[in-house]
Amino acid sequence: MGRMRWPGDLNEDEDTRFRFKCTNIDCGPGRDTFVLNFSLPPEKIFEWAPCPFCREKADWHVMSPPNISIPGAGNSSYSTARADREHTWMEHQIDNTKVALSGEDQVTGKAENPYSKKVPKMEEWEKTGRVRRATDEHAAQRKRLIDSQNKANADAVADEVEKFSETQKKHVGRRHDG
Repeated sequence: MGRMRWPGDLNEDEDTRFRFKCTNIDCGPGRDTFVLNFSLPPEKIFEWAPCPFCREKADWHVMSPPNISIPGAGNSSYSTARADREHTWMEHQIDNTKVALSGEDQVTGKAENPYSKKVPKMEEWEKTGRVRRATDEHAAQRKRLIDSQNKANADAVADEVEKFSETQKKHVGRRHDG
């Protein structure tokens, strides 16, 4: 199966399966192509074979197309703009890595600590309209809603827990991670 073979070629791979396509128009879909299996590999690839349905000539047909890869073809997500953006992103990553390896930002104090505590700037966000304070009425309504959802969940779980054995009931709510 290494190279493409044609009718009349020597059967060097010793294939025993060959596909044929009937030339008769009356052989409808599902009957127009068929595969012949030979018990012993033939010496040459046949150009035609009789159709098992209509007994007319059926020409040799490619079993499967060869594996051909054309760069850029068939890749709908590829575009030069995307490639350029990815290239600039990689350049920025390389530059950032060089800065991190040199340690200059740590000496100057501009390095960002991933473990530092982040505190939201609520007053600033409130002025820009990003967040708004909840009124007491809204907070009470939200608490009632959460409590009712928690009660509904607890009732649903209680029905399932009643079906548990005594040993299972003992371990409800406990994690056993090992």
